[in-house]
Amino acid sequence: EFRRVLFRSDWGTIDVCVCLGGDGVILHASKMFQGPTPPVLGFHLGSLGFLTNHPGNDMAPSLLMALGRGPPIANISGGVPITLRMRLLCEVFKFADKVENGGNGEPSFTYTILNEVLVDRGPSPFLSKIEAYDRGQLITSIQADGVMLATATGSTAYSVSAGGSMVHPNVQAILMTPICPHTLSFRPVIFPDSVEVELRVSENARNSAWVSFESLALYLASVSFFARSGLAAPLVSVWSLVGFLPKIGRAHV
Repeated sequence: EFRRVLFRSDWGTIDVCVCLGGDGVILHASKMFQGPTPPVLGFHLGSLGFLTNHPGNDMAPSLLMALGRGPPIANISGGVPITLRMRLLCEVFKFADKVENGGNGEPSFTYTILNEVLVDRGPSPFLSKIEAYDRGQLITSIQADGVMLATATGSTAYSVSAGGSMVHPNVQAILMTPICPHTLSFRPVIFPDSVEVELRVSENARNSAWVSFESLALYLASVSFFARSGLAAPLVSVWSLVGFLPKIGRAHV
């Protein structure tokens, strides 16, 4: 039976996840495992593949090495190399969810993402006005087409297209990248993973906003949105331990 999300009762019952395709397959696997994620072994069958670092024509050797039955890997003893890809735990609080408004203080929606979450104006002709906080302290007010929060993994996706920095996947960080900001003073920012970012639709905003969790779109109207470091996604790397920089070079040739 096909499932979009693995049930909580099934967490910890899968030993390894094998993905065939491109980066989109890895993102889909991350969506399925909203809790603890088993080691993910991705085989590159797409066009570029930042996350699928095993060639498709070497499936058998890579699988055997991942299971500990192949030839020993250089400088590795007693296992296989794994890259822990940081994910973001995102929570959406509606106006009625807050305790001061009669709610129970629990989020209406929770989602774990591997790449990025985007808050933008959607189909509205007006700019979004979003306020960014860290544990109640105002960071900045953002007037732009939108703003995204990305992981180091997501830094090579939509974020870099919007002018954000490329960050090595081993760096535990949260990137806040504006999309076409209506000011010259607000530039992309990189926060440590200890930051708990809250994005609020400003009270004097001319329109509400849309939020997209890696292609899953929701409509926001006077809500708060939290993002913080979540459970990591372990990617098996038995083929190449230094595939990030060569792929960046190949992507810009």
